Amino acid sequence: PHHWTARLPLPSGLKFTLHLVLASATSSSPPSDAATLQRRAAEARERVKRFLEDNDVFFNGAAEVGGAPLGIPQAWSVDNLDAAKRAQNQRTLSGVAHIMKEY
Repeated sequence: PHHWTARLPLPSGLKFTLHLVLASATSSSPPSDAATLQRRAAEARERVKRFLEDNDVFFNGAAEVGGAPLGIPQAWSVDNLDAAKRAQNQRTLSGVAHIMKEY
């Protein structure tokens, strides 16, 4: 497939950028209609925003990672030390990936 990218901000309060990749198995050129590209990007952003309202990603606090094998870098890992939070993180990331695959 061929890929085109567009960088878009996520909803306010989230400190990440949504890197949208639109893929097509049938065309080697990006969509020529800028309005269509913007509409699809807005749809993807809105769907991710709605999904994240009920699906969080949990990070360990700095105080929690003192004895962790990774130390302070553990605080930035989605592999939370708590098994239930780690599983929730995987569900959340899988859900976002599923939405993005549609675009």
